[in-house]
Amino acid sequence: MPVPHYGASAPGHGPSALASCIRAGNDRNVAPFECETLNPQEPPVSVLLVEDDPLIREFVVDALREAGYHVIHASTGEEALAWCDRRVADVLITDVRLPGQVDGWQIAERYREQYPNLPVVYATGFSPVPPRPVQGSRIVRKPFHPDEIVRVVQELGETRRAPPT
Repeated sequence: MPVPHYGASAPGHGPSALASCIRAGNDRNVAPFECETLNPQEPPVSVLLVEDDPLIREFVVDALREAGYHVIHASTGEEALAWCDRRVADVLITDVRLPGQVDGWQIAERYREQYPNLPVVYATGFSPVPPRPVQGSRIVRKPFHPDEIVRVVQELGETRRAPPT
């Protein structure tokens, strides 16, 4: 069943391509999801996921929770900024293009003002705006498999867990 194309990315790229890849399963030679579970004796690493596409958000949230992470999610930049003063995340994952007035670049900049060591992961398929990532961040290109995000969060969250301020 073809996946409808919504948004500004070209067909075959971005969220719709990810949905096709995940729905197709092994027909597209997608490796089965595998990840290591975190040490249950340590408090879980908290992840703030900012993603406007509900399908992608659901797959990423499920993958991160299955790997042992505590996940809070927002669908707009404004929702994400509402969490900023509460220090809810050890890692920030944000889509670059979001509905509303606040994009992923702005979210990361604002969080880094308050939490300079916060690991940031940008997820993007296409952006007409030149990239302006915060220092030390990672960019994951869409479409991606959820285990790729889990691996990146494991690398960033375990080695650079931000101390509370």
